[in-house]
Amino acid sequence: MTRITIFNEFLHERQDEQVKALYPDGIHAALEQGIREAAGSQADGIEFRTALQDDPEHGLGGDVLERTDTLIW
Repeated sequence: MTRITIFNEFLHERQDEQVKALYPDGIHAALEQGIREAAGSQADGIEFRTALQDDPEHGLGGDVLERTDTLIW
């Protein structure tokens, strides 16, 4: 199992209408979707986690980083 954490500020997608139009669910969701599509059938072996700037400890507290193989920002 590959564990991927995608960190995103998730500010522009909520504040800027042009950015929101491009990434209505946030760029973190678009990144996850793109990785899943590229991985094809191997995507079942990937665990995704999203960490957002507004989350407590920016979503990276506790043992999140210890349980992350790849961090995307």
